[in-house]
Amino acid sequence: MVATAIRNKSQRVFDAIDEDSNGVISADDFERIAERLVQAFDESSPAAAKVHNTYSKCWQRLAELADSDSDGQVTRQEFEKVFAGARQNDFMRAIDEALEAEFALADTDGDGVLDRDEVSRMLHAYGVSQPDLKQAVRGLDQDGDGRVSREEYRSAMREYYLSDDADAPSTPIFGRIRG
Repeated sequence: MVATAIRNKSQRVFDAIDEDSNGVISADDFERIAERLVQAFDESSPAAAKVHNTYSKCWQRLAELADSDSDGQVTRQEFEKVFAGARQNDFMRAIDEALEAEFALADTDGDGVLDRDEVSRMLHAYGVSQPDLKQAVRGLDQDGDGRVSREEYRSAMREYYLSDDADAPSTPIFGRIRG
């Protein structure tokens, strides 16, 4: 049985990716969320192209792992299974590549860290609501210095995807988990 925290987080991520809210994830959803991220930073740079490329790879890997009927769609239940097994199924490798691309895109001044504005813009592009944004930023800023380093970002996101601890600091990254 999937731990409740993992199930709740997988549902939150599913909802963030399911851009058209039709109850399934497809390649188009990944493309739309990549475009929202790119638009949040007004980029037409190599970093923007890398976000699109890595999101395409994430979709391909997710489809390989979860799209059991090869219909080009992943249901909530199929996604939950892959999310819960991310440590064993190699999906985390595709996510890690996307995390690196996201960070590079959001680091608009190229200083190797994300300030609160850069983090907020990225999370807002993911659909994190304004009331949840402050807590979501805190989930990424592990040392509380007001900036998120590349390592903090990677570490917090990996914790989000892999930890079944409902009270982990990273839990609110994509917004408050309900239920």
